[in-house]
Formats: sequence, C-alpha cells, structure tokens
Amino acid sequence: MSIPTSLKIGLSLLGSLLFSHSSLAEQLPTKLDLSSIPATFIDDVIVPNPDEVFSLMDKLPGQPDWSSKVRKDFAINKPGNRTTLALIFGTLIADGFVAVQAEDTEGVKNAGREILALSKTLGLEEAVVPHCNAIISACQNRLWDDVRGEIDQTHKTVKETMAMMQDEQLAQCVSVSGWVRGTEVLTGLVGDGYSPEKAEILHQPDLAAHFVKQLEAMDPETIESPAMQTILKGLKDVTRLMSERQELSAQSVTQIHEICAQILASIRADK
Repeated sequence: MSIPTSLKIGLSLLGSLLFSHSSLAEQLPTKLDLSSIPATFIDDVIVPNPDEVFSLMDKLPGQPDWSSKVRKDFAINKPGNRTTLALIFGTLIADGFVAVQAEDTEGVKNAGREILALSKTLGLEEAVVPHCNAIISACQNRLWDDVRGEIDQTHKTVKETMAMMQDEQLAQCVSVSGWVRGTEVLTGLVGDGYSPEKAEILHQPDLAAHFVKQLEAMDPETIESPAMQTILKGLKDVTRLMSERQELSAQSVTQIHEICAQILASIRADK
C-alpha cells in the first residue's frame, strides 16, 4: 500500500511494539523511506507495521541499546478499578516487547508473570494462559520470533475478549498505555543518539490526536479520574509538540520522553 507523503507514520500499540531485528550485515540507510512502510488505516489514521518501523530504526547508524530500556522493577500496585488495571496491562505488553527486542529472557518472563496475574484480575485468564505458556516456552529456547508472535497474539486476544465483554473502553486503554510506553522507549533511544532521521520515526501527530479523541469520547466517570486526566493532558501536549514542525528537534524529543514518563508514573501510582 502506498502511504500519502502528506501523512506521517504512527505506531500502533504495541502500539507500538512488534519488534524485529535487522541484520548487521545489511547496508545502513542515510534516510528513512517512510513512503514504503506497509501500513493499515484505523479511523483514517495511518498505522504502519511496527516490525518495519523498528527494523528501520535498527538499520540507521548507531545500533539502539534496547537492553538499557528493559524494565527492571515489576513491583506493580494493583488497584481495584478496572480502568487502571487495563492501563497497566498495556504497559506490560509493551514491556514484554522491549525485553524481546533486547533478547532479555528474565525481562520477558517478568513481564509475562505480571501479564498473567493481571489477566486473572481482569477475568481474562482463560484467554491469556495459553499465550503465556507459549511465551515462556519459546523464551526458554530463545525463539525470539515466536515470542514476538505470542505477545502480539496476547494483545489481540485481550482486545477481542474485552470487546466481547463489552469493555471497549478498557481495550482502548490497553492500546493507549502501550503506545505511551512504546513512545517513551523510542524517545529514549532517539535521545541517546539524536539524528533527524531517527526523530522522523517519532513524528506521529495524527495517531496521538486519534488517542486524544478516543479518550475524550469516554464516559465521564472514566475520563475524570486523576490518572486519565494526566494521560489526556499529556497526549494533548505530545500532539502539540509533534505538530509544531515537520522535523522534531532534540529538545522536542526530550520533552515528549518526559511527558510519557510522567504519564506512566501516574498510571503506576493510581489506586
């Protein structure tokens, strides 16, 4: 599919995060060819295949240090409200993909254990357990492509199950928080060795605005919680920063990273 040049790419949840390694023997490009990235449309918003996005990042000069972005502390506060649980769930899915990208066995297992624990609380255990078992098995054998596939299927299964349970807003929360965690990781990697080509991956104002629209359409009881208000304000700020210019500056990348970190902190602290 050909992507119009007037539109910029966005990351899906994982949002953001189906990662793939590129061969070090491949020639490193000097500029990203965004128009060639396979993509789909969600509500008229371009969402490219995340495999391709991360593959492009890996091909740029200066290999990203994925290991430095693997989450170490999985001591998670498990609140009673399902909205916050869904938000946490989305971040855990993203954490799993980051660990896979780094080929960190313990990181994948830690994320998997928390995903399984939250699935029980959310009433999704029956749907999630087969995927978690497959993730652990593939991880132990270092079959990283299989692990990626199972984490992706876990995300899809959770969203489909939530939709069947008429929890569409929870499914949206999973996607939003996963995208935020993915964007925090990407901005951190780009900030570690800034270049305009790397920053171009982050230029996703249409997708950020799409998430803002989704949140604003949620019922008042959900969107008025402190954590959701922090997310909404943060996403509006991210959308503004991404819309200000065609090329994100190093300062804007840092600001987006800080906003995403604040959003994640509010999610993890919510009760």
